[in-house]
Amino acid sequence: MLRDPGTAAAGTSVPAAATSVAVTMGWLWAASLVADIVAHTAVHGEAPRDEQRRTIAATAAQALETAVVPVLLIALSATGIWTLRSGLVLAVAGRPDARGGRRRRRPALDATRHVLVVVGELALGLVVVAIKLAAR
Repeated sequence: MLRDPGTAAAGTSVPAAATSVAVTMGWLWAASLVADIVAHTAVHGEAPRDEQRRTIAATAAQALETAVVPVLLIALSATGIWTLRSGLVLAVAGRPDARGGRRRRRPALDATRHVLVVVGELALGLVVVAIKLAAR
């Protein structure tokens, strides 16, 4: 059960899965960056200046930070430690927000609501993984 010959039951390779996550997160980063720049320009009527660009870049970088753990967990599947399917499940569970990590843009929530949000996001992540695995 813990050994993986390098492919998931659905025929997806470990490199393909890791690349998919990395490319998806890269595009999310780019979309976040563009959205913040457009929003700033719309609100202030001018393009962001140096300090504002640094703030926007730091905020957008959060999308890239969230890709590191999932890509590593998926990549470890190639070593045979666990199957690709297990790596994908761990990648979803390893997301910073699924672990209760802080997100700078999220308003403060009481403990009950925070747990509900984390459980909801984890469930959505699992649905996405299930759909992707079923589609292959």
